[in-house]
Amino acid sequence: MRKVVAGLIAGFLLAVGTTVVYAEVGSFIGKRIDGQFPFRVNGELSDIPAITIEGVSYIPLRAAGELFNAEVSWIDGEILMNKLPDNNTLTPEELAEKARKEQEEFDRQTREINERIIKEQDREQTLFSINSRIQFVQGRINSLNESIEYYQKKMEIEPGTATIEGGFVPYKETEQYQEDLEKLEELRSQLAQLEYELEELQQKKAEIEGDSSGNKE
Repeated sequence: MRKVVAGLIAGFLLAVGTTVVYAEVGSFIGKRIDGQFPFRVNGELSDIPAITIEGVSYIPLRAAGELFNAEVSWIDGEILMNKLPDNNTLTPEELAEKARKEQEEFDRQTREINERIIKEQDREQTLFSINSRIQFVQGRINSLNESIEYYQKKMEIEPGTATIEGGFVPYKETEQYQEDLEKLEELRSQLAQLEYELEELQQKKAEIEGDSSGNKE
């Protein structure tokens, strides 16, 4: 059966191969369609086939629009095809907004990095201070233990004090004993305070080192 073109056919011509050219001006009404064949746009089969007239291939307008990323419309008896902007093409306003967001993200990351650096520096400084204090406290504890041991031995072996009259007063009944006893209690009190401080310092150090290990992981 004879096939006749009843109106405007495609606005694009597919020549031999894959080259696309515009149709020459002229009327195709009444021209014989030589054949038709399936047509795919980006791998998808078009529901309207391509046709050939006098050895030239034509594709449907809608398919041509999809192929060339163009909008096809019919206005006042004319078919208009306007190329749409590419998805990757941004307006100046969109580019400015994108640049603004990228700058904000860059600033945010920079702040986070600086905060981590400052925090790490503060952590190192804090650890240095804690270690220095631990060494000092440990030294004082060792010194106090030596002093306590001295007074304890003195109070155990001190026999007493001879008087001018040739008499003898037991050590525990002398004023020196009371003074030594008070000194011993004072040393023990200082030792207890320093031992408590040392325990807190070691605990604080362990917490900071634990946080540092967790952040590195």
